[in-house]
Amino acid sequence: MSTSDFMKKIPKYRIRIETTPKAYGHIESRKFISVIDKQSKEDVVLLLIEFNAKWQAVEFVLGYGDKIQVIEPEEVRLEIIEISKQILNKYSIKS
Repeated sequence: MSTSDFMKKIPKYRIRIETTPKAYGHIESRKFISVIDKQSKEDVVLLLIEFNAKWQAVEFVLGYGDKIQVIEPEEVRLEIIEISKQILNKYSIKS
């Protein structure tokens, strides 16, 4: 089996996000990010992005902070919420 055949058989993980045109410009310029579909509406860009694994998608989204909103899948949205709560808890001011 060739390397390209092997790579084609690796499962992919897709997420649909909403972002800004400015953030899209940065996303588009990144190597190793596979934008499968793009739809633009006024000041919003909807993207379907493919990753090799869910953890890569989650780390990608967290890296953009409030510049990205996950539309689907729900399991990624829930994981982002849980990690965000952990971050808030870690950095909360204790009296």
